Amino acid sequence: MTRGKCGLFVWAVIVPIGVITPGLADPGHAAQGPGARDAGETARPRSVAYPARPVRVIVPQTPGSSADFFARVVSERLNEKWDVPVVVDNRPGAGGAISLELLKQATPDGHTLTLTTEGALAIIPHLYRNPRYNTLKDFAPVTRVASAPYVLIVNPSLPAKSVKDLIALAKLKPGNINFASGGNGTGTHLSGELFKSMAGINIVHVPYKGASLGMTDVMSGHVQMMFTGVPTALTQVRAGRLRALAVTTTRRVQVLPDVPTVSEGGLAGYEVAPWWGVLAPAETPRIVIRKLHADIVDVLQQSALTKQFSAQGAEPIGDTPAQFAAKLKAEYEKWGKVVKDAGVRIQ
Repeated sequence: MTRGKCGLFVWAVIVPIGVITPGLADPGHAAQGPGARDAGETARPRSVAYPARPVRVIVPQTPGSSADFFARVVSERLNEKWDVPVVVDNRPGAGGAISLELLKQATPDGHTLTLTTEGALAIIPHLYRNPRYNTLKDFAPVTRVASAPYVLIVNPSLPAKSVKDLIALAKLKPGNINFASGGNGTGTHLSGELFKSMAGINIVHVPYKGASLGMTDVMSGHVQMMFTGVPTALTQVRAGRLRALAVTTTRRVQVLPDVPTVSEGGLAGYEVAPWWGVLAPAETPRIVIRKLHADIVDVLQQSALTKQFSAQGAEPIGDTPAQFAAKLKAEYEKWGKVVKDAGVRIQ
C-alpha cells in the first residue's frame, strides 16, 4: 500500500523476477560483482534513472508491527519524492526468513528492497543448520532507518511492578511464568532468553506468528510477559491494558519517561537496542545504492518524519552503507553467541 499524489493508497503485489548469483557484499556499498564494479567504479555517472518503475519494499512482519510502521512512513515519503509507487509488501513468517529469501531471489536493480529487522538478519540464520540465505553475502546494506528499544510488558494482574519484582516472582515460581514473542528466534524471543540467562530464572517461551498476536495474549492473560517494540505496545500501555516495567536500552525514552531501563530496574548490564534497516539484493549497482541511500537519508531528515518516529519512541539513523555493514557484522556475531548459549535451534 502506498499514497500517490492524489492522496489515495494503492495495494499491489509485484512478483520478483530473475535469480542473482550471491557475492560478498562490499562493506561500503553493494557486492563487488561485475555489475557493481562497472556501475560504481568504471563509469561513475553522477546520476541514474532510478527508479524506473514501482519499487517493492518487502516487510517481514504483519501490518501494525514496528517494521510495518517504519516501512509505511518511509515509503510514503519516497513515493512523494520519486513520484513513483513504493509498494509495501508484508511477508511475515519464519522470523523474517521468508521475506529475505524473496529479496535474495529478486533482480538486483534496486526495484525490490526490504525494510527488515535486526532479528531477521542477525539472529534467524543462526537457528538453522542450513539457512537459505547468508546475511553477510546475499544482501547490500543501504542504511539503518530507525532504532527503538523493546519494552518489557506484563499483564496488569501480574504482581510485579518492577524488573526486580518480576525476577523475584520468577525465582519464587520457576517455570510458572510464560513470555510471548513474535516467533522462534526473533529479537523479541532472544531478548527474553538473554533476560532469562542474565537473571538466572526459569521462564517459558511461547512463540506467536507475529508480535501483535503475542501482545494480545499478554493483554488477555494467557501469557504473563513479553519484550516487544515500543511502537507496537505504546497505545496499549497508555490505555492501561499493559504494564510497562522497563525499556531495553541504556537510557529512557521520551514517550515513556517514567519507565526505567532494565538495568535501572534491577538487572545491571542488560541492553538490547533493536534497529530496522533497508537492504537491496547483492550485486545491486553501487550507483543505485548511493542514490537510495541519499534519498532515504533526505527523507529521514524531514522534521515531520522525526516527529512521527519520536511519537513511537524511535529515532531515525541514516548511517552509511559501510557503517551499516560493520554494525550488521558485529550484531551477527553477538546474537550468534546468544543463540548458541541458549541452545535455541529450529529444525
